[in-house]
Amino acid sequence: MPKLMLMPSLATEGPFAQALERALARRGGRSILFGRHARAQLAPGGHRSRYVEMSVDRKKLKELRRQLRRLEDAGRVSFRMAKEPGPLADFIGDFLRLEASGWKGRAGTAAGHDPEIRSFMETAVSGLGGEAKARIAGLYVDNRAIASLILLQSKDTVWTWKIAYEEAYARASPGVQLALHATTALLEDRALAPAPSRTTQ
Repeated sequence: MPKLMLMPSLATEGPFAQALERALARRGGRSILFGRHARAQLAPGGHRSRYVEMSVDRKKLKELRRQLRRLEDAGRVSFRMAKEPGPLADFIGDFLRLEASGWKGRAGTAAGHDPEIRSFMETAVSGLGGEAKARIAGLYVDNRAIASLILLQSKDTVWTWKIAYEEAYARASPGVQLALHATTALLEDRALAPAPSRTTQ
């Protein structure tokens, strides 16, 4: 056994966490928690229509709404979500453009930089859309996407996969604005239950 182990994204409760603590106790070891957080989730019987207001700090929500109003000074702001293969093809193009314009583009790690990865993403997302297993949400200013969020779906569960935004609008928190809108849209879909996040920018 190694003397030191780093175990990211580990649940602090449940059978595995209990077994780990017992194993550490037998060996005279100990655990230390870093970056502990609780995943937001809608409680059974919860009010879906008020989930955002109940989950986000009131002061933070007020600031985000102020930022959204300032964003409207730059042009007409709209939120859109695509599910069908045709629209998804356009939306994936927006995502790849936004990702390439940010830090991943500068680092040379954006998906659009590699033709094979780009082709795979375009084919996979469009194909999954044809099976009702993918959707892409977008935040637009005058029909130009400034944030894009890819979501994947399996039965009644949706995962946020990747998000990208235009850094020129960073002061308006476009990624957070889009996440809030997408959350509201998903909550309105009664066919969905949980929506965990595995998002990376």
